[in-house]
Amino acid sequence: MKIRTLYTGKFCTDSLRVFVDGFLKQLLFCVSFIHMNKSLPVCFLIMTLFTGFRPGTRTGSVLSIRFRHVVGNSMLQLSDSYRNDWGEPFTVRQFRYYIHRLWCVDDKGISYEAPEAYYLVDEADSNSKTIRLQAPEGAIRSIHFIIGVDSSDNTGGAQAGALDPVKGMFWTWNSGYIFAKLEGRSDSSHAPGRYFSYHVGGFKQGRNALREVSLPVASTVPGTRIVVVQADVLAWFRSVHPIAIAQSPVCHEPGGIALQLADNYARMFSLAGTP
Repeated sequence: MKIRTLYTGKFCTDSLRVFVDGFLKQLLFCVSFIHMNKSLPVCFLIMTLFTGFRPGTRTGSVLSIRFRHVVGNSMLQLSDSYRNDWGEPFTVRQFRYYIHRLWCVDDKGISYEAPEAYYLVDEADSNSKTIRLQAPEGAIRSIHFIIGVDSSDNTGGAQAGALDPVKGMFWTWNSGYIFAKLEGRSDSSHAPGRYFSYHVGGFKQGRNALREVSLPVASTVPGTRIVVVQADVLAWFRSVHPIAIAQSPVCHEPGGIALQLADNYARMFSLAGTP
């Protein structure tokens, strides 16, 4: 699994490389076609060039990306009791995060992107845990997405859809959106009510919590229409930076602990073997 911290609002990804590669192939095709068909109008050939290589627009069947939430070897159930690596008991009351620009790459290197820019995946909403996109019948080689909200959308005023402030994932116009949220209760917490609450966000330089996740598909079957992405809550406490509830029960602003949590949860994703 590949993780990248994103430092700008608009960035280059595999989609751009696929776009350029497709453009060059189509250009070579058009040059050869012009040589063999000199009588065709130039405007027709130009139109062919600019419409024949667009990634993600080819027809195909629906590919479903399902997000499955676990705690170690157990399925996540809200209000059930678990323990992290530090022996701290905890229950989860809320678990949600933004997926931005989900796309997959097939065995021909072509990128196919989900139709919406943002999806709010919420453990309490089973419908939110499946994202669908049009993709060809060929084998899928990798899946990519960004966790968080782009800087331009953090400062772009009132948003609709998944970014609607009524979703409960918005701080202020200055601080922007909460990218990921994990809330619950733990006897190890010294906060009032024994709660712990992690609200991770931040898009400004030095506080950028955007993370890109790339999941290579080691073996894939052509025609597979369901891919399961598993997210392990325990990664919030351990995958890169050790974070104990007793020492850090609350994070409600961009900065140090938020960046550590972002590094951790970016590694909570893996591909599950079965739907």
